[in-house]
Amino acid sequence: MSDYKLCPSCTNVKVNKDNQIYSIDTKKILNTHQFIPLFNNKDNGDEKLIVKLGKQYANCLIYYYSSRDKQQQHFEHRDMSYQNSSNIGLKKLDDNGDVILYLNCPQHYIEHGKSYMSHIHIIVSNKNMTTWSNKLITFNVLCNIKKSILKQHIKTSDRLIINALPEDYHKKSSIPTSYNIYYKDAKKMNTSQLKTKIKQLVKDNKKFNIYINKHKISFLDIPICVYCYDTTCSAGHELANELYRVGFTNIIDYKGGIVDWDNK
Repeated sequence: MSDYKLCPSCTNVKVNKDNQIYSIDTKKILNTHQFIPLFNNKDNGDEKLIVKLGKQYANCLIYYYSSRDKQQQHFEHRDMSYQNSSNIGLKKLDDNGDVILYLNCPQHYIEHGKSYMSHIHIIVSNKNMTTWSNKLITFNVLCNIKKSILKQHIKTSDRLIINALPEDYHKKSSIPTSYNIYYKDAKKMNTSQLKTKIKQLVKDNKKFNIYINKHKISFLDIPICVYCYDTTCSAGHELANELYRVGFTNIIDYKGGIVDWDNK
């Protein structure tokens, strides 16, 4: 059983072989937008998203858009989060139906009292680039932070920081104030077990507890940061997906991990 809160219109959420959470839904999406942007041939942001749609979409055009650059810890209302967003553009898929997008970390938002993870929407043209498909393809975006940002989170105790490596690795070397949930253990936990584990970590972190109570943050909306060993390690991403699975939405990744942290 899963509770992936990808987007309000996402009804068929799955995880692909690259650990990306995605959904393909039928919707007349262009009715809600007033213009189509120019080709985006520059790198707009630090977030690198590899999109693989398959050879059936080879050399097609895509129109992508998401909420604007995340400016804050807390959720915004959906309408506000899309205002003046630069995360919008046109790109052409390659012969394999792949493309690399560079964007700013999409602001996570709330709609009708329900929060959603950072994500991006994509629609695809036909082979002749004369019409748009009625398929709305949505991918989640697990945003990466730099060491300087992580240090700020540690200083203000405003994120629960979790090491996704095995316990013995965590004992040998870990980031200050961080806790440990081995991602393979998380995969074995059901929804109730994983939520209980997180509740215990929150309870153990008195400063973080004060922070979430002060800002009246609901349990599934608590800010979380995952990490593992280095940029080649996928354990942090794997753990984030397990947290997404049980309904958490406000998750970021310190991809540099222990290696970057120890690099003075």
